[in-house]
Amino acid sequence: MSDPDPEVKRAAEAKGDKKPKHLPIVIDRYHFKQDEDGYLGPLRSHLYLFDLAGRKAEALTPGPFDESLPAWSPDGKWIAFVSKRVGADPDRSNNTDVFVIEARLGASARALTTYLGDDNETTSPLAWSPDGTLVAYLQGPEPKDYAYGQDRLMVVPAAGGPTRPLLPGTARPSSSAWSTIAASTWRAWASPAAPSNGS
Repeated sequence: MSDPDPEVKRAAEAKGDKKPKHLPIVIDRYHFKQDEDGYLGPLRSHLYLFDLAGRKAEALTPGPFDESLPAWSPDGKWIAFVSKRVGADPDRSNNTDVFVIEARLGASARALTTYLGDDNETTSPLAWSPDGTLVAYLQGPEPKDYAYGQDRLMVVPAAGGPTRPLLPGTARPSSSAWSTIAASTWRAWASPAAPSNGS
């Protein structure tokens, strides 16, 4: 328990105190510490909108959740992201889902996936189709097969609807990327064996 509370350390540094007084660290959440970050406290990772004219940042996704891997839609009106929001305490769950939110203050996030396992819990970015109608992501194995199952490359309509796989069950995707195959046809390439330029 030798790591200093980051908030106490920052406050002391701001005052010029070279020897900050160590206060008790209050642990009131299940996921209370993170490698490289130390003690988390009540801090969460949120999406913010920054007003260039007013030079002010405001939270787009407030609340007791963490958001990650944001991806702008091609028209710049929507943001897809990954978050754990299931159950009374999301810290105790491995169930991540893909969400979408309009890029304006006061907008509400909408879940695109409801799979019981993890949806895009990797560092692989979410990928919008060029026409903005689909979001590609990696779906983890079912919870019962968590240690041995394979991720699957999936797509979900940005407007909501059923998900569907894009690659055969034996393919081993590592990320999502879109490329044009024909004038109005889109296909995702994610297998390491597939060409990176989609040709």
